[in-house]
Amino acid sequence: EGILQENADNRRNKLLQIRSNALSADYIYSSELSRINWITNAITVLAIVVPIITTFSLVLAKDTSYAILLNTFSFIFSGFLLCLSVLALIFRLEHKKELYLISRRANIYISNEASGLLENPSVDPRWFYKYVSDQDARDKENISNIREKRRQEAYRYSMKLLHPSDSGVVCSVCGSSPYIFKKGACQLCGNTPSITGEKNVK
Repeated sequence: EGILQENADNRRNKLLQIRSNALSADYIYSSELSRINWITNAITVLAIVVPIITTFSLVLAKDTSYAILLNTFSFIFSGFLLCLSVLALIFRLEHKKELYLISRRANIYISNEASGLLENPSVDPRWFYKYVSDQDARDKENISNIREKRRQEAYRYSMKLLHPSDSGVVCSVCGSSPYIFKKGACQLCGNTPSITGEKNVK
């Protein structure tokens, strides 16, 4: 019975860690997708709006002293837009966007499935572990170079959702609550260590 209980505890802890990692990955992918969407939308808007405004201005300034200045501006800005478009191709923003969307959906599925397995201790999760392992490899390829600040934000986000009904949840390293954030020295959550220094023992 003691061995069975130990295995049950190990299973629960592993599934909780998997769910926490998936929630963090979901946050990171969502943040990166927002950034990519902002960049691509900005390029698209500039590529449409600026030529229209420039053309209209050139028509109005025809045969005036401003015509040469506007022509110069049009030439420079056209070159700028071309450079932006080339950079977008070099950094493969649309390709990254597609990969991030797929991986975000996969991590949402992992989070939900882990939650379901936690509620059904009789279900064998070994098939799930294999799926998680494959997705972890893809996540490392996609978001391994994310800034530490973003990872810390993702961890605080995952703590809130891992135990949504528990306002007393704290970081396992510094003992600080994700609901009360003050930038500090904790490498895991980025928060200021609690006064008591107590660790999460859940």
